[in-house]
Amino acid sequence: MPTNLNALIRYKQIDRCLRNFNKRFTIKMLQEECSEALAEHRGIYKQVGERTIRDDIRVMKSDMLGFNAPIEVEGGFYFYSERGYSIFNTTISEKEILKQVYYILLDVRDTLNGKDFLNVLNEMAGMTGEELPKDIQIKLFKKEASEVQFMIPNKPEKKYKGFEHLSLEPEPEMDFIYEKRVKKMEFTWKRILELV
Repeated sequence: MPTNLNALIRYKQIDRCLRNFNKRFTIKMLQEECSEALAEHRGIYKQVGERTIRDDIRVMKSDMLGFNAPIEVEGGFYFYSERGYSIFNTTISEKEILKQVYYILLDVRDTLNGKDFLNVLNEMAGMTGEELPKDIQIKLFKKEASEVQFMIPNKPEKKYKGFEHLSLEPEPEMDFIYEKRVKKMEFTWKRILELV
């Protein structure tokens, strides 16, 4: 299971390396690639351990996260045996896995700035039945409000962009209710991994 954002970053980096059919990677090379990716994110370089990479490969090859990655090793070099395979194309079909990833993203929400981040969290909350934190609800409300334009009937020349005339600060008892999507559990890893 991904226990933190670092694990998600490593999976993403290992996937990127194994998709490269022009180059094969050893464990040491994967260690270096993952260490550099994490350093870029954290701002501090720290070598990822060999055991960590081997565990990541084991998880990616297994069904633990639904990847079932066709990872092969030949002469100490790792690669995907299926051209075109990527964990990005895998769907998350288990509610518990989606819930764990949801909480990882909530924990690091101040460090992630993907343009789709709020929508992804909202969808994940709807699929898992979890409550969105108030700060995320307010950000979603403000985002949606800024994208809406009002036209006054019979006076098309008057436009009002957003909800500038409304206070966007929540009242103490006011709850924002977001539609909980009741649909088939199908969420791709691509939506998550593009955020990290």
